[in-house]
Amino acid sequence: MVVKTSEEPEQDPEEEEEEEEEEGVFLVDIDGEEYFVDDDENGNIYKKISDEEPSEEPIGELKDGVATFF
Repeated sequence: MVVKTSEEPEQDPEEEEEEEEEEGVFLVDIDGEEYFVDDDENGNIYKKISDEEPSEEPIGELKDGVATFF
């Protein structure tokens, strides 16, 4: 059995990395729907969960400004 204590580090490196990835996203409109992207020309497309929260996993990608969904 593993018991968590309050002496554990506040945040593990994986969580910090995820937060850094989310900081670089912004909203774009693709075919009348809003999505988050990390680059408006060549990057990942994320589903919009709320006005400030993208999905964790990409649902598509932009290549030369053209959206392709998985």
